[in-house]
Amino acid sequence: MNNTIAKKKAPQTSQAAKKLTPETVRKYLTKGNGNFSDQDILLFIALCEKQGIDPWQGDAYLIKYSRNASDPAQTVVGKNFYMKRADLFEDYDGIEAGIIVYGEEGKEIREGSHWDKDLETLVGGWCKVFRKDRKPHFVSVALEEYIGRKQDGSPNSMWASKPATMIRKTAISQALRECFPNRFAGTYEPEELSIPDADVPQSLPEPEKPESQQIEYNQVRQMEQASMQKAQKQPAPAFEEEGPFR
Repeated sequence: MNNTIAKKKAPQTSQAAKKLTPETVRKYLTKGNGNFSDQDILLFIALCEKQGIDPWQGDAYLIKYSRNASDPAQTVVGKNFYMKRADLFEDYDGIEAGIIVYGEEGKEIREGSHWDKDLETLVGGWCKVFRKDRKPHFVSVALEEYIGRKQDGSPNSMWASKPATMIRKTAISQALRECFPNRFAGTYEPEELSIPDADVPQSLPEPEKPESQQIEYNQVRQMEQASMQKAQKQPAPAFEEEGPFR
């Protein structure tokens, strides 16, 4: 799969992530009614620093529902985080993804997420990730294992209204994490954990800071945004076709 889109340099540890403190994480970046341990908080900060994740831009947050402090919390990334981040990797070469259905002619592995609810049964999703430095990586996931449910056992609102879209996105998340383990390890997308819609923020409030810290923070954000805008304006290099599409 040829990719003619210019690749931007993968982000380094952001200054915003470096400014995380246990106090700000507990106050602003946690979801659920669980009992967060100090270890949960410190591991979240370390993960954000290592992978250049900026929670203030909605990149990630920490979620826990268990009241047992020894149960680990989960770092959940924002919607479409994996796809947006993968597009920055030099060795990423695109994906193919879809759903698995049973119909009149038996099992079908289909691209996209369209299916006929009256004539077909949706059973899963799949994704193939292409890398320039190795063979494609294929993942399939079963709908029954991941469908989000309410306490009464019925599908929650997102899975009830868009099951094909949700299981396809789950397959994409798993495939990208397995294909780039050093870059996505320790994180999950909301669809994989059946997180309630109310606990999936698009963006997060920034903590109040003393004026001097706020000025410094604004300067850092302006520098990061200017650097990204400059990268986006770089002309895309021309690639020659090396053969037929996969």
